[in-house]
Amino acid sequence: RFRTSRCVSEQFVSCFTMKYFLGGINGAGKTTLLHAIKEVAPQFEIIKGSTALMEHLGIPGDYEALRELRHDDEAERKFREMMAGITARTDDLIFDGHFLNIVRGEIFPVVGPWIAEFDAILLLRISTDTALRRIEADHTRDRALFPDGATAGERHATLDDYVAKYEAEFHRCAVEHHLSSKVLDGEASTMEIVKNFGEFDLEMRNVSS
Repeated sequence: RFRTSRCVSEQFVSCFTMKYFLGGINGAGKTTLLHAIKEVAPQFEIIKGSTALMEHLGIPGDYEALRELRHDDEAERKFREMMAGITARTDDLIFDGHFLNIVRGEIFPVVGPWIAEFDAILLLRISTDTALRRIEADHTRDRALFPDGATAGERHATLDDYVAKYEAEFHRCAVEHHLSSKVLDGEASTMEIVKNFGEFDLEMRNVSS
């Protein structure tokens, strides 16, 4: 379990509910961060986007089918339908998603007008080198990020391009949809990131009051 202080936990106590969209490239550490937030702020519902979408589409746990999903009007309709249900909830929640997707080197847009229903968007930022090191150390799954046969240099270049476009999309969403936004330093310790998120959450709730 994560050790934390009472003052950090109390940052998250409020009568106002908040909905956050958390993005971060593959390997950023979103899962670890969200587990830590849940420890100190159990009122937050954590929704993993890919899991929710697979269940909504009737393909639970089938990541390969999700990757092969056509990016067409029907897929967009189903995604909008799912997001409408999520953003209509009345509890505190953090949605673990992406601002852009990458499959075997090809980058796809993800975000639609539905993102405006969140109170704020968050970006867990890490460097290309850190992301690549974490991805290559994870032998539990094939993330299918790079083209088959890509060299180390090609993988680095692909991820570098993805990182730059991902952050640009994050900033575009904030400006275009008039959303509050926060960049969290994914290179910091987990509890430091939790503390920074708690401070931002408190600011958001104070504004709402």
